[in-house]
Amino acid sequence: MIDLPYSLTIEATDERDYFGFFSADLEGFTGIGHSIEDCLY
Repeated sequence: MIDLPYSLTIEATDERDYFGFFSADLEGFTGIGHSIEDCLY
């Protein structure tokens, strides 16, 4: 398990090659990645 200082939500998107992520703890912290690992990085 990875110990993150803030919560991170990762969601599948309609595009097969992308995942979206955001943090409810950090306003405006959003992004996309090609994999779950990309989102965590």
